[in-house]
Amino acid sequence: MPIKSPKISLLAPTYNHEQFVGFFIESVLTQIEQDFELIIVDDYSQDNTIKEVEKFNDKRIKLIKHPYNQGINSGLNTAFKVAQGEFCVFIGTDDFLDKKHLKFTSKLLEKNPELAVLYCGMQEIDEHNQPTRQKYIRKNRSKYKILYDSFMLHNVLFSPGMVIRKKALETIMPLNQALFQFQDYSIHVELLLNFNCYLIEDILVSYRYRQDGQNACARNSATVTREQLEQTFLMDKFLKIKDLELLKSVFGEQLKKFGEPTIETIPYFLGRLALTSNDYSKKAWGYQTILKFIQDGKLDLLNKLYGLQFKDVLRLAESFDQPIKDN
Repeated sequence: MPIKSPKISLLAPTYNHEQFVGFFIESVLTQIEQDFELIIVDDYSQDNTIKEVEKFNDKRIKLIKHPYNQGINSGLNTAFKVAQGEFCVFIGTDDFLDKKHLKFTSKLLEKNPELAVLYCGMQEIDEHNQPTRQKYIRKNRSKYKILYDSFMLHNVLFSPGMVIRKKALETIMPLNQALFQFQDYSIHVELLLNFNCYLIEDILVSYRYRQDGQNACARNSATVTREQLEQTFLMDKFLKIKDLELLKSVFGEQLKKFGEPTIETIPYFLGRLALTSNDYSKKAWGYQTILKFIQDGKLDLLNKLYGLQFKDVLRLAESFDQPIKDN
């Protein structure tokens, strides 16, 4: 008799989490929904993380060890290769799940086949598992509003505990292992360009904020620099838009400022829209995207459709608040 596949696969990268991984595993093993597999990928930890994982004797736990440090997305890629569940959960091993997480989210997806991605509310906790005053809750809204904010502003979604149909996830795999700051941001954009999501307001995840600055979201100069350097990889995801209806659903009336888009001129319109952002690196991407579009021989097309001349392109740089300083 063939072995029945689990309903849910938890994909859990870990790195130097010896202090926390035991609490995480306990939160999984005590779930109301027990039809799962837990795939922990150790990313070459330098502490006793592996020993802590090996204390648990449960056939549903699969431990995979990377031969060297490869990053979060590489860990997710490794876990996905062996995942058997219909639904995949992304969760770090320094966080933990409310006991009803797997049951609540799996039932929601089973009852709503049009949904492919779920996001959960989160309670922040400290290194001692004590809740802080900070809660992270997003009210449900259309995916078009989320994509708009993701393009113009910043990452507006939380990845810990997110649940994805495996069939949807496999369309964007493997994940770009080069990204760190925008590792999850990029995943959200790619998924929402093609699938529907739902934002659960219930708090189903305890998200650990560490005072030692080891969280990927910790604000420091290195974090900000990496965000600026990774911005192009993120924004390029929007260039996958090939559908005018999707473009109009996301950006609406703003498009009319620049004319009537065609499928061929979508990159130009995305560039113009990015230039209206308050984020300098998004503006830079917008200007560069327009230059690349013209480089590909499209200035004649822009002139024919919108009366654009090269001198108009040069003026677009005036949208930057401050010029780049000459060293």
